[in-house]
Amino acid sequence: MMTLSRTLIALALAVVAPRVYAQSTDLSIIGNILPGACAAELGGDGIVDLGTVLAEKLSATDETALAAVQVPLTVTCQVPVRFAFMGIDNTGDSASVATRYGLGLSPEGEKIGGAVISFKDPTADGAPVHYTRSEDGGQQWEPSGNEGATWLGKVSINGFSTTAGALTGPDPISSLQVNLLVRTYIQPTNALTIAGDVPINGSATIDLIYL
Repeated sequence: MMTLSRTLIALALAVVAPRVYAQSTDLSIIGNILPGACAAELGGDGIVDLGTVLAEKLSATDETALAAVQVPLTVTCQVPVRFAFMGIDNTGDSASVATRYGLGLSPEGEKIGGAVISFKDPTADGAPVHYTRSEDGGQQWEPSGNEGATWLGKVSINGFSTTAGALTGPDPISSLQVNLLVRTYIQPTNALTIAGDVPINGSATIDLIYL
């Protein structure tokens, strides 16, 4: 019995082995060991309070821009680290314009409007820095600079370089101070049903990404 069993096992291996070892592939294990972590903090507990918006102050035919609100954002790292930001819209598909952050839906299921979040007056480690953006996950970066749009993108990742015009992406930073400028836009009243209170319920997550 023992001899027979060994023979059967050997035959099975002889048949199976060529199929198992006919091809080979490599497994790569990659990653980064960061020298230190970063902590982000928003002023005002991260709440943008628009107060009471009177319907009579809204345009019937055009969207209405509300007063911009600034929210301080501070990032502190244990050692200089390259990082960037990406925005996540937590309201689903409620934004009236796809590139904006949604404000939720009215009780009738209508899109209330949208918000644009931009970076303003960035400084890092005591000196001004320059906004830069990548649309392909950090493979290529736009020239750094604070002119033009400095949005917190929902698809792009956004960071800061110590040099204007740089194409190399964000530089290592220990301490970042920047204002988030939040501009809110309300849909025209001919696109909203305002029979009673319409709560504005925008929500966005600012994701800090190590590079």
